[in-house]
Amino acid sequence: MMPKYLVCYDLSTEKKRSKLRKDLKNLGLHLQWSVFEVETDSLEKLKGFLTQRVEIDKFESLMVFRVKKLIAKMGTDWEVPEYRI
Repeated sequence: MMPKYLVCYDLSTEKKRSKLRKDLKNLGLHLQWSVFEVETDSLEKLKGFLTQRVEIDKFESLMVFRVKKLIAKMGTDWEVPEYRI
């Protein structure tokens, strides 16, 4: 099983958010508005993918967290996973 990462972002314009959201939907599972789960065997590839697609300005953020274990899940799925990288 490949490692899972959470990609979370807070971008200032809808144009930037929409572009990154579209790109990330091709890469992982859309969990919440600005949160994606991505499975990949290379953190460096993921970081490269992100830095090629968005430039982070002052007062914006993009964070990547490694997920070791899901502790609890409540509510319904945001979407059904179709694929993994």
